Amino acid sequence: ATWGYDVMVFGQSELSEAMVQVIEGWAMWRSGLAEDLSAGHPYRATPPTMSDADLGTRYHFDAEAWGALWARNPRQVREAFRGQPLPEVTDHVPVFLDDFRAARVARSDQIGNGRDPIWYAPGWNGSVGKAARMADPDRAPELYAHNAAAQTLTLSIGHRGDTWLASAIYSVNDAGQGHSWEGEAIYRVRVRLPRLAGPPDVGHFPAIPWFYNLEHLFWRTGERIEIDAFEFEGIDPFWINGGSSHVHSGQYPGRFGHLSEDAPRGKIIGDRLDLNIWDGMFHDWEMRIGREVTILGLDGLEIARIETPPEYLERLYMIADYALKPGPEPDRERPYGMEIDRIEVLQPASHLARLPAAFEGHPVVSLSEDGATAQCTARFTVPVSDIRYAWFAQDGYPLGFGPDPRRVLAPSKKRTGLRCMVRAVGLVDQPEAWSALFALP
Repeated sequence: ATWGYDVMVFGQSELSEAMVQVIEGWAMWRSGLAEDLSAGHPYRATPPTMSDADLGTRYHFDAEAWGALWARNPRQVREAFRGQPLPEVTDHVPVFLDDFRAARVARSDQIGNGRDPIWYAPGWNGSVGKAARMADPDRAPELYAHNAAAQTLTLSIGHRGDTWLASAIYSVNDAGQGHSWEGEAIYRVRVRLPRLAGPPDVGHFPAIPWFYNLEHLFWRTGERIEIDAFEFEGIDPFWINGGSSHVHSGQYPGRFGHLSEDAPRGKIIGDRLDLNIWDGMFHDWEMRIGREVTILGLDGLEIARIETPPEYLERLYMIADYALKPGPEPDRERPYGMEIDRIEVLQPASHLARLPAAFEGHPVVSLSEDGATAQCTARFTVPVSDIRYAWFAQDGYPLGFGPDPRRVLAPSKKRTGLRCMVRAVGLVDQPEAWSALFALP
């Protein structure tokens, strides 16, 4: 058998089901075979046309607005409330929690590996490790150590022969599947760094949490947003990089009207704290992204704030890593690890109450007669077949994510409630809607 190629078309981004039909219709009309399309195909009778709505919402970098925002938020403004208690939170609900009650880290470059992961490692970006090479999970040396008794996950640096290795976990895999968040959100982490006698060796560079915008994984010519909530420099034990914000040029700099080089970096705070970060103690770090103001916090006290850049409200996925900067090597005879006790995300209740136009109503959760299986029913205003269902316990702990609207519930005496979030992957912009909290018997 042989093939004859008439034309090849190259593009980018995820294809919606409607866009697939546009391409089918265009190809069949171009070849004079439109009548061979299925009877219900929208372009069997007339050829397709294109509009901006077919392309979905795209992030566009505004250099003037970016520069003006950082200029009108000088240091004295950003640190005006430093040391004061963080404002009370009353209107947010948990949408994600990992307290590491189980080991749920899988390789980021594999799909369908039989696991039900929360985190993916080591991620698509091999340069995250800086002077160290990114290490895969489940391979010696163990740099992703789960402590079942303490319920913690430790990310470490280590070495294999003369090669230093680094670790990183992402909330999405290399294909962008997993957990990400759009709009207002509170990100909290509880973590401790190793206790070091005196200043740490130059080169230690753990960071948690930090973020990329999800869109860059699909829209390769567009800019990549990076927000480094907290970076723990391995030079000064009291130094913190907080809210270091970047807009990187895309995979093809300067093409298609996009940045030819990275935009100037903005930073909410880069300063010494009244705390030795390398004290071997757990500390609570927090980034609150509000519609108007973004606040960084430590142990319940404010560090700094800034007027929220629009980039912070894009759909973001989370990363935590332990990297190694170039410089003198750490002691090879001792371990260095960042122990994570919990990571949680909260969003306003109004965010969960939103209902995109693609949904007739909010998804509805029901139980089988024996109470062992939950069912999530979603109704749409437009046809869609590619749908994903994400299940969460009441405290935000992820119970699973996939195309099956049913979820077998593990027996537990602590069951209180669960939510289902439905994502219409086959529609433009992949809209999502949440169910109400369903109380479990």
